[in-house]
Amino acid sequence: MKSVNKKILMVCGVDPEKSIFIKSEIQSLENRGHEIKLITRLPSKKPSKWVIYNGFFHKPNTPFKTLIWYLIFKFKGVFNEPYRQYINDEAQWKFFGKYIGTNKAIHWHNILRIAQQWKPDLIHVHFAWHLEYVIPLADILNIPIVFTAHGSDILVDQGWERKISNPRIKEILCVSKSIMNRITESCPSVINKTSILNNAINPIFLEDTTPPAKRLSIVCIAGFVPIKNHQWLLSALKLLSSKQISYNCTFIGEGKTEESIKKQATKLELHTQFIGWQTEDKIKEAIDNSSVLVLPSVSEGFGMVLIEALARKRVPVVTDLPGTREALNNGKHGFLVPLNDIAALENAILNAHKECLNQGDNILHGRHYVETKFSDVAHASSLELIYSK
Repeated sequence: MKSVNKKILMVCGVDPEKSIFIKSEIQSLENRGHEIKLITRLPSKKPSKWVIYNGFFHKPNTPFKTLIWYLIFKFKGVFNEPYRQYINDEAQWKFFGKYIGTNKAIHWHNILRIAQQWKPDLIHVHFAWHLEYVIPLADILNIPIVFTAHGSDILVDQGWERKISNPRIKEILCVSKSIMNRITESCPSVINKTSILNNAINPIFLEDTTPPAKRLSIVCIAGFVPIKNHQWLLSALKLLSSKQISYNCTFIGEGKTEESIKKQATKLELHTQFIGWQTEDKIKEAIDNSSVLVLPSVSEGFGMVLIEALARKRVPVVTDLPGTREALNNGKHGFLVPLNDIAALENAILNAHKECLNQGDNILHGRHYVETKFSDVAHASSLELIYSK
């Protein structure tokens, strides 16, 4: 029986044009008749049709801007009792109270105003750090929360255990078994509402593939943050160079460590190129132009980019971690390498290249594994059942 269409307010701290799993999820739900509006905290140069409000600014206020915001709030009555009476609900006051006197209060006010006018049926939150303001928002709207844990949020976010234990959260979805185990071990009280839901792969990655490059061509798709551990890959590339092995390596991503990694690559005279963050079409093209995808993370909840590489019949090389082990089906569909073992990483890259050129049964099995387990249709069907509870 077809489920009742829902109005879903989705919250995620990434630009949907740069986050393949979010864009794919939204599109597959819209194709089934559901209405989606998205709150994101990163400004987009080309705002998606889903973005109802581009969250808050990253740059701190200057004294002048702070004064302007103060006058705006003063004019609006934010600092006096009438405003306290306007926000006559205790949950609403909690929602705004901590941001009074900052530019965030205006943003929260706009988010609430738009949400109250639109009247969503539920809020679907990606990543734990947004729960701090989404829980009060759900209290005001008196609607349930569905929360998806991706891994990095529960590894980094302070106080995530307290947040996910809130009764307003009705379902907790984990993108891997390792994440689910971490959550249920830390918070036994949420076991009955916690389950695994595989991310959906964008259908473009399941289009017909092209033959791999004969030259060793490596692609690394990861944000430039310390946890992604790009230095380890640079060390392995230096080892390849020292053996006069021909290769090229393309880095896709952006972040605070990008400039330092670029400088190290230049200093080491490595055959690299850095092309910033890219759309899914460009990411697919970069994978197609490679033979090996490397993800050298210190920690990884799952690693959806590994699934995208398998879909394009390329071979992933990744740090041996619980989440990545699960993604690659215990190493059946790629190479798992001990963390920071430079020689092992170099050797795995060379073996992965050979396997990719052969395009044997392992490659075909990897593609089939993705088609059967990570399709957008299966993902949307599972979400519909969860939304209907």
